[in-house]
Order: sequence, then C-alpha cells, then structure tokens
Amino acid sequence: MFHPIRLAAIWLTAHVADFVPYAAVEFLLALHYVLAGWSAYWLARSFALTRAASTFAGISYMFGPFLASQTQQLGLVMASA
Repeated sequence: MFHPIRLAAIWLTAHVADFVPYAAVEFLLALHYVLAGWSAYWLARSFALTRAASTFAGISYMFGPFLASQTQQLGLVMASA
C-alpha cells in the first residue's frame, strides 16, 4: 500500500490526470515490467556477463512467461520487479 512508486502514481493521477484509477494501474503495470527487465539486466551484469547476454536476460525476463501470466496480479508483478 505504501510502495513509493505506487504513491507517486496515485499523486500523479490525482493532481495531473484528473484521477483516472484504471490509468494509474495500467501505468504501474507497464512501469514494473520495465523495472523488472532493467533489474534482470543489472543482475546479469553483476554476474559478469557480457552486455549482449545481459540484455537478452533482461528482455527474456521482461517478456517471459512468468510475468506475462501474472499480469492480473499487480502485487506479484510489483514484487518480482
């Protein structure tokens, strides 16, 4: 409930976009998909993989079956990012 990205999205939708709740949820979901790919990239880089291998790891995690099958569960997507 007090996740910093969620609080920022609630503030933005309340003050900028005239509070459209479903738009905030869609924005959070897209943001966490990107964050998951970015985090997987940096995890692969910390394992001393090349840039190409790390990019492949980030993209495959971001568009992989785990996150794609859990789209309806925002909490799980947020936790996995």
